[in-house]
Amino acid sequence: MRRFFFVLAVGLVLAAAPAFATILSEDLGTGGSGGARPASMAGGTVVMTQFDRTCQSAIGTYSYVTQFCATPFAGNLSWSQAFDKRTIGGGWATWSGGYSGPCFYSGSIGATHVLFTLPSATSFNAASIYIEPNSFSTFAMSVKTDTGVTLTLPATGYAGARGFGFYTTQGESILSLEVWDTTGQAYGWAFAEWSGRSGGAPPGGSPPGGSVVGGGCDLTPIEAKLDAMEPKLDAMEPKLDSIEAKLDAGTGGGCDACKIVGYLLPLLPGRTSLPMTHPCYVPFRAAQPRTR
Repeated sequence: MRRFFFVLAVGLVLAAAPAFATILSEDLGTGGSGGARPASMAGGTVVMTQFDRTCQSAIGTYSYVTQFCATPFAGNLSWSQAFDKRTIGGGWATWSGGYSGPCFYSGSIGATHVLFTLPSATSFNAASIYIEPNSFSTFAMSVKTDTGVTLTLPATGYAGARGFGFYTTQGESILSLEVWDTTGQAYGWAFAEWSGRSGGAPPGGSPPGGSVVGGGCDLTPIEAKLDAMEPKLDAMEPKLDSIEAKLDAGTGGGCDACKIVGYLLPLLPGRTSLPMTHPCYVPFRAAQPRTR
């Protein structure tokens, strides 16, 4: 057990994060032309398909809805509270990347979390959404997958709709995305340009050295590299015993990687925070002045 925790501490915190993360996030920015984005993620290896806008455009302006079709994928995209259908240039002033189609406005909901559920009839291994705040300033917006991977980025309310993308590296499915205004001061936000991917090989193949997946961890390949560090375990044993008790009580025998990292991080010399590229990193962004 001591070795298990020490392997996790070094492997999850010090090792390169992408080697063990199975769902990765990507900032899709605000660029593009003609609204045809994102064409791909992961350096072009994850090719995306936009949800068809025909059924979205058919929804009446200012109608409140909680779903629309995800064509060409089977089923409907749904969300947890009603949004007001608008069109860029017709009820919603600006967007970005040349997009001029339908969008959906939350109303002024503060920091309320909205859960978007991808259609169960399709297994998605990548998904993306573009978001623009209501107020004409810059706000930190957050999007989180059902597995807990969170991406927080600044989005601007005037012609600054920003894309948030997620993709899997070992064939897992993305079931939902949860979105919220981190500051709670944007007076709501709009979304549009959903895209997805189903099928296809994982980008770059399977990551080396095992993976972090709910239900258990396999970090055997890096264990041999830590043999020389065995003496350090003796000094850490009392703290590891305490951590083990917390995990036994709180994880139900699974492998909650980010929770384990949180417990172990203070034990590592010189480590007070995670690098921004780490999948467990959740940045804090200060609120910006708001005007409308």
